[in-house]
Amino acid sequence: LRIRHNADPQAVRQLRSKLKEENNGLRTVVADEIYQLDCSKASLPPSIKDIVLNYSQSGVLARQELGSMLPVLLLAKHLESAKSCLDLCASPGSKTLQALEQLQSNALLVANDVHPGRLDALRDAVRRSGVPDAEARIMFTCQNATTFELLRTANNNNHRELVQFDVILCDVPCSGDGTCRKDRHILSSWKPNIGNELHETQLAILKRGIELLKPNNGRLCYSTCSMNPVENEAVVAAALQTFDTVELVDIIIEDIIQGVELQDGLSHWKVAEYSDREDDDEDDDTGEATRLTWW
Repeated sequence: LRIRHNADPQAVRQLRSKLKEENNGLRTVVADEIYQLDCSKASLPPSIKDIVLNYSQSGVLARQELGSMLPVLLLAKHLESAKSCLDLCASPGSKTLQALEQLQSNALLVANDVHPGRLDALRDAVRRSGVPDAEARIMFTCQNATTFELLRTANNNNHRELVQFDVILCDVPCSGDGTCRKDRHILSSWKPNIGNELHETQLAILKRGIELLKPNNGRLCYSTCSMNPVENEAVVAAALQTFDTVELVDIIIEDIIQGVELQDGLSHWKVAEYSDREDDDEDDDTGEATRLTWW
């Protein structure tokens, strides 16, 4: 649960008072801003459920996974002074709205998604959020993120130039294996080729994001909900080999979120694929692992 950054102050005070009274597995992750419920959605206490529903509809409270909040939390200071922000793969929109709260009212926020249906769902989510003037402050685009472009007229000669952005969110399509704690079916259907096949698309989106980033002080956050290094470190490493004009920035999160432990990114990893044996469809006594080739 996240209290929206630009919510009505009086409503926020009322909400904080109500949350403070609760003692049903509710704990503070970021002081008076982000709360974690130590229970499942199905076992949500009725009193908290009423609070969540009422204050979500009024635009004061956002329901969002902590992992989903991290990219915008890390970029918050840059968003506050940014004149433009691009969310390349915006649907379902939680990060888009979170970024909107940090931006000044005159800043440009572009929310892009390649699927028209998902873009319509994104518009509905923005409309239902209760955030004042949210729809009016967001430009919705439906483009392939690997080739995204937004053009503007630069002078009286109708010269068109590519818009570059101060901040870019690059939350790419992924295998989603990092969400297995809430969906146990993910692991049973997971195969290494899923991440292998997504790698090229993820890298193409990240490269396009870098091309759209303003020089010098531009900031981009690449993120997935996967734990597979093929979809994470391998993508970032490949992008850094392509561009000598970008650099990694250390993540400093201890002052933002309490009790979060970080690990260094991997520099070595294995890549698995299924072998081309003719009897691949016949499992032997040692199981499926014998059909994997590791690189």
